[in-house]
Amino acid sequence: MGGGIGSDPRMGEWMTGPDPSAGRTAARLPSSPHPPSIVPAGSRQSRRHAAQAVVLLGLIACAINPVTGQHQLSLLSEPQEVALGSQEHPNILHEYGALEAPALTRYVERVGQGLVRVSHRPHLIYHFTVLDSPILNAFALPGGYIYVTRGLLEELNNEAELAGVVGHEVGHVTARHGAQRYTQVAGYQLLKGLAIALQPGLANWTQLSDLGFSAAVSGYGRANEFQSDQLGLEYAAAAGYDTGQLHHFFETLLRQERDAGQGGFHGLFASHPDTRERIQRLRARAAELPGGSRVERPTYLHAVEGLPIGPSDDEGRVVGGVYLNRRFDVAVQVPAGWQVHTARGRVAIQSPQGDLGWQASLQAAQAGETSATVMAAFLKQAGAQAEPRPEVRPNGAQQIDLQVVSEGKPLSLRVTTWVGRGTAITMLAYGDPEAYSRNQGSLAAITASLAPLTTAQRQRAAPERLAVHLVRGGESFAALAGGAPATGRDATWLSYFNGYDGQPTPRPGDLVKVVEPARG
Repeated sequence: MGGGIGSDPRMGEWMTGPDPSAGRTAARLPSSPHPPSIVPAGSRQSRRHAAQAVVLLGLIACAINPVTGQHQLSLLSEPQEVALGSQEHPNILHEYGALEAPALTRYVERVGQGLVRVSHRPHLIYHFTVLDSPILNAFALPGGYIYVTRGLLEELNNEAELAGVVGHEVGHVTARHGAQRYTQVAGYQLLKGLAIALQPGLANWTQLSDLGFSAAVSGYGRANEFQSDQLGLEYAAAAGYDTGQLHHFFETLLRQERDAGQGGFHGLFASHPDTRERIQRLRARAAELPGGSRVERPTYLHAVEGLPIGPSDDEGRVVGGVYLNRRFDVAVQVPAGWQVHTARGRVAIQSPQGDLGWQASLQAAQAGETSATVMAAFLKQAGAQAEPRPEVRPNGAQQIDLQVVSEGKPLSLRVTTWVGRGTAITMLAYGDPEAYSRNQGSLAAITASLAPLTTAQRQRAAPERLAVHLVRGGESFAALAGGAPATGRDATWLSYFNGYDGQPTPRPGDLVKVVEPARG
């Protein structure tokens, strides 16, 4: 994957009481699409496919890369590149959510536009968005759509570091890496389709060539990352920032990789270069191009002050064995030993053996939406082969038991829908038929535990926040960490969190980040 510092699934790269009278029916969940069958050579369909491929190949144009000045083949013109980013932007917002922090968003926009002005494509209209996600990530879509998460902003310590990250993403846009990626993949598929249409005997060969092409694209990804690192540093230097600050973020990334047990391994198909190599290259380039003196630590820290830490309100969190979601005013009891995965408006709970599961989708109820309409929509999407009659529960919820096929395997499934207090909830309890039969009561108990938050639960579900502290003489990180309730946030953690590389004592008069306890 390519396109950012972390790893977005699209473009990113930086681094979730049973009732026996309930009706039963059969449904088949949508399956993954199968590969297209190969058409015999010489057939009418084969000739048509070949003609279509030739037309599509004719759309490939030769363009000049704005950064290198070299000619390159491209399936996307600049207007198409912008349109692609515009089309995908709403999906990004739906998946992550934009952080409701206008002042911080304007600050990131200001820093970003300062880098755009000294970039290779200043004429584009750029859009900078802060995503409401605790994940450490930044990425770019083609055409000038750039995203940073609040999780990443919490890790940075000055504006120069931010300029390096945002400049990296601007570099992906200016060098048209998204358009290159699109052309590589789409162009290869066109050529492959044309070859098979004209000569089916090449099908086995193209399967092998897929492996080689995947390796080539992965290599292009690494080259793009190195190029964007350099472009980010060059843009930061041109904007007057101290480029000696830029490698600090990658040191944070490296430390987190090591903590997660991922540091040091980058296999053949890794889309990003080794973090240590990126640090070495950035340091060497910064020595050649030191830039200016702008660091802006106080300005940056005041801009990020108050950021929530951890999951967003609409993602929810588990506190004391209970899933708590402030956005949708929902509490659900989690059985002891079961694993919980959360995302925006979604929670999934899985048994220790993995043979049983429960999940819920929560969203704001639309005008006129009822438990019955939500159930009907689910059954339609699931492709029910009959018209089942859901049972109506005393609280107005609708419930139905289904036998479905998922990935070729039978699955027992109970669907419960409920609309109330402005929220529409779809709950699924499922499992292997035998395990489900034995534990149906336990799954039903999870559904039955769903309730509004109590006042105490709402307070416990509130996020911790980032605070800024002015260091007084004699204060140590150990003393400052004493106010942070989270396990593992000791003096050493706080020192690295503030860019002090493990030193025990901050400089008097410095501003440092501390974790402020949650307030309901």
